[in-house]
Amino acid sequence: MQVYPSDLTDRQWSKIENYFQIRKRKHSLRVIVNATLYIAKSGIQWRMLPKEYPKWELVYYYFRKWVAEGLIEEIHESLQEHCRKQAGRNESPSMGVMANEYVLANATEKQQKNIALIFLLLSTIMLLIIINLLKFLRPQAQEFLVHRQILTCF
Repeated sequence: MQVYPSDLTDRQWSKIENYFQIRKRKHSLRVIVNATLYIAKSGIQWRMLPKEYPKWELVYYYFRKWVAEGLIEEIHESLQEHCRKQAGRNESPSMGVMANEYVLANATEKQQKNIALIFLLLSTIMLLIIINLLKFLRPQAQEFLVHRQILTCF
């Protein structure tokens, strides 16, 4: 199987494998996790997942299952605490930076423009705390500039 830059190393996998129910399967959960990381890193559509990975429907099923169970968030929080400890910080951040951005997508002259508002909250060592995506349609087609606003949160 081809190795992609988004694939987990053995060391990285050892830090999260205990979160998954390990039992005999046709496809290892590590390969499925690697497939979800490939999608996140490359930004491709699910159906464009390379053939080296399991079928996209299976990868999508596990991803949705893990999101619904809160497993992705649990792993993220655990890794964040681990990184903060390594950096000599408290496990929980006491300060962060908030950013938001309006992003224009699928813009054409004759169609409505899709506008997405993305909110990010980062710790002071730039670890992601919260990401929130709000998508809405702009009723009139007109030019928009990307709007960025940085606020310090206490």
